[in-house]
Amino acid sequence: MTKQQSHGPKVYVVQKPHRLVAPESETGPAVWAPSMDLSPAYEFGEVINILPCDADTYYPAGLHEDLLKGLAQFREGTDYLLTVGDLLACTIAVGILARRQKTVDVLKWNSKRRKYVALTLFAEEQEHEHEHERRA
Repeated sequence: MTKQQSHGPKVYVVQKPHRLVAPESETGPAVWAPSMDLSPAYEFGEVINILPCDADTYYPAGLHEDLLKGLAQFREGTDYLLTVGDLLACTIAVGILARRQKTVDVLKWNSKRRKYVALTLFAEEQEHEHEHERRA
């Protein structure tokens, strides 16, 4: 990153959901438009999108490379993973982090509270619990 880096928590979004919107005219191109409001995630830190909306998700090796690069600065115990977007990409992202850290902090949408809740996934076997809610 060449820009001034923030040292606070970051929320790594695997792939911000988009939908293809029909062109406004018969000759105009279709465009990608966001299909999900991720603004509640800003409560947890700076939001960083890893994959573009038009990433080739049918090429797992390329996805793995792109996700490795995008998650290179992910900090255990500080940053969060928001698993939205392509399911295969989300699975690969969790796998990458689980291989290099003992825990992976993720955000999960709680529809009753209308906000994200932080959960910790354990990559190593724990004696009592496999996951617990982290208080934000």
